[in-house]
Amino acid sequence: MQKYLYLTKAEWTEPWIRGGKIPLKVASTYLSLERAGTLTPDENLIHEGPYPAESIYNWLGLKGKIPDSFLFRGNTSNGRALPDAERRFEDGFVLCLCNSLNQLVCKQLGKSACVRILNVEKLKAVLDAQMGKIGAAGSCRYTKSHQRNHFLKSEADQWQDEYRIFWPLDESDELDDRWVDLPEGMADIAQMDQE
Repeated sequence: MQKYLYLTKAEWTEPWIRGGKIPLKVASTYLSLERAGTLTPDENLIHEGPYPAESIYNWLGLKGKIPDSFLFRGNTSNGRALPDAERRFEDGFVLCLCNSLNQLVCKQLGKSACVRILNVEKLKAVLDAQMGKIGAAGSCRYTKSHQRNHFLKSEADQWQDEYRIFWPLDESDELDDRWVDLPEGMADIAQMDQE
């Protein structure tokens, strides 16, 4: 299965083609108050439940800032069951790829070069071995709702057509880039003007 990786500098294509070291960043690197290029305000956010956090807090009559994380399970109010809900932030290492080759996506991401990953399953196996854990992989889905996870993002990000590999942080992990070695031939240059 082929995927595409947009890169900031043309020389960054070298390790993908000839082999060499590449950095894997923690997902929180892409967290921002505003959406711009690779940055989003809901990166790392896990929100599961039928209602947005604001509605839950208003309904319960709670005041003040909504906490970054909460867990409501099996609660009742006046004898009525309340819906379960969870909100938290979870960080991990991530490799963000794209399902399609698109000049406009490249430009919106603020990138200038692109490589075509020849076999994403093989790439994942190489990275899993060096990370010492099995990452989750798949295409992102996009929603109008408040629901979020590492593979469910706002429809405002749908233009990214993202495929990602995500490795949750362990207690021993540091938040610095994790450098991994790629073998030769993981990718070739993607010619955007041909597609």
